[in-house]
Amino acid sequence: MNLKKFIIEYRNRLMTLSLLLLSITLWVLNISKVTTFTDLELWGFITGLWSIWLAVFNLPSNWAIGLINEAIFFIMFWNLGLFANAWLQVFFAIVSIYGWVYWLYGGKKRTEAPITYAGFVTTLGWALSTTFLPAFICFGMQAITGSYVLTDCLTTALSIIATYLLAKRKIENWIFWIIADVIYIMLFINQGIGLWAILYTVFILMCIKGIFDWRHIFSSAVNQAGIKLQDVEKHKIKEKRKVNEEI
Repeated sequence: MNLKKFIIEYRNRLMTLSLLLLSITLWVLNISKVTTFTDLELWGFITGLWSIWLAVFNLPSNWAIGLINEAIFFIMFWNLGLFANAWLQVFFAIVSIYGWVYWLYGGKKRTEAPITYAGFVTTLGWALSTTFLPAFICFGMQAITGSYVLTDCLTTALSIIATYLLAKRKIENWIFWIIADVIYIMLFINQGIGLWAILYTVFILMCIKGIFDWRHIFSSAVNQAGIKLQDVEKHKIKEKRKVNEEI
């Protein structure tokens, strides 16, 4: 087996191993005082990476890691004065529990929920909601905290939509996450948090992979369902022929 075939066949395992090595390296560098990351930044980085990575692989365990990540983000955003995004983590935690249950039992007869498309009309509706939802969030933050940051409200709105679609296992969730992550990167750079900007750049790459992987899973499921339907139809035809022959 040549190197190219090896990488193609084992790329997911290699990427998972690389992610594990990156997490360990960051932890070792931090305890060795080589880096100046705070504990919140470090563990937020690591749990964030693994949460998205598990979601890309369509594994329900992503929600468990996500709950830890959301607790870290809540403290981090609150300390930065980004109150909308801080309270957003509470929403994420609630949706994480819902998503965890839905992924496991949201299908027919309480089976695992399948990956599906939200559809053009639904996606368009969510996209149009970003024209007024941020304003509503900003108004709420102004009333509650006495201040707001426009980009904070916009990323909050996009994240709410993306998280809901992710919980419902809709492929379009990745598109909303990519848009939100681009804005998050600009927000973190402005706040001087380079590590988080790097983290969200990695998130974007993972989201792109998520789109392709989830589309492949969806197509495979559709093809398999089509084969099963053909088998059922063939069985019905055979049974009908038997009945006719007996007559």
